[in-house]
Amino acid sequence: MKYRFICNHGGKPRKASSASSSSSSSSISPSKKRKRDPSKMIPKVDCPAKIDLYKYSDDSYEAVYYWYHHNHDPTNSESIIASRLPEEARKWIIERVDKNMDWEAIQNALRLTRKERDYLDNNPNLLPVSELIHYKDVQNLI
Repeated sequence: MKYRFICNHGGKPRKASSASSSSSSSSISPSKKRKRDPSKMIPKVDCPAKIDLYKYSDDSYEAVYYWYHHNHDPTNSESIIASRLPEEARKWIIERVDKNMDWEAIQNALRLTRKERDYLDNNPNLLPVSELIHYKDVQNLI
């Protein structure tokens, strides 16, 4: 069995679309689109760094690490700090894991109510912390 862990900067860079082309091609109203904090977005630079983990039938493992990081410095302290979850979000996840909640239960707890979504639609500069929590964050804290 093979498991692959890729660099957060892996993948093709996102193309910036003009406002006119995105509004005409999208059927989703701008107020319904997901809001993301641009300072928290990880730029994709097609980085080839990855770890391949192989599990063999005799329960042994082999890890193959492709270490070359292309077009970015993985040790840059500013990007490491910016990519971390806020402390209150980390504590919230740990509390849920201590209550034996699995990812599905945690994901359900992160869902916003209609009232909360309406409030965010009227305040586009706000980004709820729940938007920052992903599966990998929960997995890293377990």
